[in-house]
Amino acid sequence: MRKILLLAVIFIVANACVSAQYVTFGRAFSFGHAYITDKISQQQFLFSLTGGLSITYADNEHYGYAADIVYSTEGGKSKYNIGGADFNSKTKLSYLRLPLKYIIFLGEYGDPIRPKIMFGPSFAFLVLADTDKENTIDNFNRFDMGLHIGFGANKIICDRIWLNTDITYTQGIIDITKNTNLNNEINLNGNIRLNISLLLNILIENECLIFRKLGKNTQKNKMCRIPFLKKP
Repeated sequence: MRKILLLAVIFIVANACVSAQYVTFGRAFSFGHAYITDKISQQQFLFSLTGGLSITYADNEHYGYAADIVYSTEGGKSKYNIGGADFNSKTKLSYLRLPLKYIIFLGEYGDPIRPKIMFGPSFAFLVLADTDKENTIDNFNRFDMGLHIGFGANKIICDRIWLNTDITYTQGIIDITKNTNLNNEINLNGNIRLNISLLLNILIENECLIFRKLGKNTQKNKMCRIPFLKKP
C-alpha cells in the first residue's frame, strides 16, 4: 500500500516538472453513506467520513489527474430477520484509502466555475475493524480495491484558491471478508459521498520548486495563476 501511495505522488510531481503544467494541493474531506453488500440483510444508513490530502495535476484545458490520500471510515449497518425477529448489526471499517482520478473539465478558460466528470480506481489498506463493538479485524482482508465515478465543479474563491466539490459513487470489486466455513459469501464495500476540498496552487509554469536558484542569486518565485482561470 505504501508503494502505491508513493508511486502515485511521484508520478504526478514528476510529470509536473516536464513542461507547462498546473499542480494544486490541499486538504480534502467528505461525508456520506457507506454499506457492505449482503444478500440476506436489509441495508440501513451508515454515516461515513474521510479526511486527508488531495493533489491535482493538469497540462491541458480539459483534462487532468488527481489523487487523494485519506483516512476513510466505512463499513455497513444491516437489519436481519431471523425466525420472525429483527436483529441489527453494525460493522465499522477504517481504511487508509487512495482514490486515483482521471478528470474531464467542462467549460472554458475564464469561467469562474468549471464543471467536471471523474472516474478511476480506488485502493485501500485496512487499519481498524469492529462488528457490534467487538474487534473483528482478523475477519477482514487488509487490502481493498474498487472503482469510482463522480461529477462536480471547481469554483474560484480567491487568488490561488479553488473550492472543489463533487459527488462520487464507489463500488468495491474484491471480497473484503476472509472465506471461512461460516462465511462463503462475497462482501463488497460501497459508498456514496459528497467531497469538499480547498486547493492551493503550489507550482508555476515550467517550474518544479517554488524557490529556484538563478545564477548566484536566490529568488523567490511568484505563485502561479489559478489553473484554468486564465491562459498562460
